Amino acid sequence: MSDPLSTHAAEIEPYMKAGTIVPVEITCSLLHKAMLDGFKSKQCLTYLIDGFPRNEDNKSGWERNMCDKARVLQVLVLDCPEDMCIKRCLGRGCGRIDDNEQTLKNRITQFKVEGLPVIEYYTHKGLVTHIDSSRTPDEVFRDVQRVLDPILVNSS
Repeated sequence: MSDPLSTHAAEIEPYMKAGTIVPVEITCSLLHKAMLDGFKSKQCLTYLIDGFPRNEDNKSGWERNMCDKARVLQVLVLDCPEDMCIKRCLGRGCGRIDDNEQTLKNRITQFKVEGLPVIEYYTHKGLVTHIDSSRTPDEVFRDVQRVLDPILVNSS
């Protein structure tokens, strides 16, 4: 299977460089294609979507484009102090074009303004679990696993 992101790479790159959010139409299109591919091949019926929705436009776009195709079962919020988050991102060494301190600070500010209201929305729906991600990767993984295992068992 070819990488669906590659067809949108030139379109997405300016948003990544600026540390801003990719338009919801592109994101939902990519998510829908990946889900269809997984469903058609019977490899996957349940998905973990990382970092989406990030703002009201993403949430509304999901509800417009995807609510009849997939439903949100759980929202995980990995809480981490800002300075630790920046340090980890800068140290991950994966060569992302948006891995610089100023872009990361912009993304954190954007998250506070745009992302927290989305988390509040899902909190009111009873779907949010907060996990302290300032701990070791193994400790965080165990907490994530504890939350997701029942969902994965019940959805298979």
